[in-house]
Amino acid sequence: MTPISPQLTRAASQPCMGASVASGSMGECTAPAAAAQPLPHANVSDGVLQALPRKRPQGAAVLKRSLSVPALTATQRRMLAELGSEGGTCLTPDEAAMLRELSFHTPATPRDTVLFTDPNKDPDDVVAYTIGKQLQVAGFVRLTDVAVTLGDASVREQRARLAKGVFNRLQLPDVRVSRGQDYPMSAKQAEDHAKFLQEGQGLHAESAEICDNSLQALHERLMQAPQGLSMVVIAGMTDAHALVDAHPALVRERVKSIAIMGGVEPARDADGHVQPDARAYNNATDLDAARGLYRKAQQLRIPLRIVTKEAAYKTAVSPSFYEGLAKSGHSVGRYLEDVQKNALNGLWEGIQAGLLPGLDQAWFFRTFTADALPQANSPQEGANQAMAFDQIWPKVTKLNLYDPLTLLASVPGAAGMLFTPRPIHTDGCSVVELVGEQEVKHPEKAKLLMSALAKVALASEK
Repeated sequence: MTPISPQLTRAASQPCMGASVASGSMGECTAPAAAAQPLPHANVSDGVLQALPRKRPQGAAVLKRSLSVPALTATQRRMLAELGSEGGTCLTPDEAAMLRELSFHTPATPRDTVLFTDPNKDPDDVVAYTIGKQLQVAGFVRLTDVAVTLGDASVREQRARLAKGVFNRLQLPDVRVSRGQDYPMSAKQAEDHAKFLQEGQGLHAESAEICDNSLQALHERLMQAPQGLSMVVIAGMTDAHALVDAHPALVRERVKSIAIMGGVEPARDADGHVQPDARAYNNATDLDAARGLYRKAQQLRIPLRIVTKEAAYKTAVSPSFYEGLAKSGHSVGRYLEDVQKNALNGLWEGIQAGLLPGLDQAWFFRTFTADALPQANSPQEGANQAMAFDQIWPKVTKLNLYDPLTLLASVPGAAGMLFTPRPIHTDGCSVVELVGEQEVKHPEKAKLLMSALAKVALASEK
């Protein structure tokens, strides 16, 4: 889910072979991982070549000089094959290069990962699932649980059924999906949170496949994760806060990091803790829960990494991103192409109805198009203009992938390639890092990597 509104709210470089895998490690209290090693290659200066003897000693073996880099090892070929960067036709050369670079940062063991999400308010939750599938195939993460929130119990049930159905179609049937807990809503919030796009009905799983107690499911997962897990919060924070509040000792022991799509207030609370920005959509969905989660995580000394909407704006993609996914022929790819326009239409209508305080037509045009809002000559003309979404859609050039970007920020190998997280609070091992516009060091790489991972995930199964 977006930070302040629903979703619609690299030319690839050579691999950064000397970068440390631990450079995006979210401040965990562990020894830094060894730096990724470059592939061996000839890098001899002219002076050294001139100093070599011109004649070989009599009887010495004849050595032929290779004009190419050494062949990839079997392990490297396996990683690249899993990432889909060899032999495939769905990727551009730049996308394949990004997957190759990512493969050099594969961890020794994948990290168990739990998602807190609100699908089908906008498309980017499902894009995050899709990217997560390929990160799992390649050995970076192991998606274990998904807690689904936003809306009353019946709406959360529908969202959970869609999430479970998508994971089934992605060949990840072992991902356990739970319906999230009740939370307080104002009348205006209830109307906004009830929006559920009609696309994707054919993807829904049966209700019997959904766990109806998210807190119990997440507690069980913590008990079964002695090596620890990561939490990725890309929705309202009711369920994440309930978990850390109910089981603080277990959470302190087992949760290694928390990544949040949200935002922070400039001022600290009375005890010096970083506070959530009340304007960020995921924080505002259940503000008391957001405040509780941010505070409790800091008290428990769990590293927090906060990704802001500005980071997503810097890595916005065009509608061609979704068109590329649909070309796979995969049912999830077709759903994503179908849903994106209606999701943006829903955001436009929400702005017109005043359901999203602080957002107006001018913001919409700045965020999603390359044009300024056309000036109306009269109030009547302005009213007519506000309803003409079909005239706006062709102008859309920027779609924000808030949730996939947050997932990548939670994965040390990917985070080290794309971001330079900025510590904003350090107290012993309690670290809070921010990833905003300035901390996205390679926006084009981020776009290419998200596209490549999603394409390969959808190319593997129809």
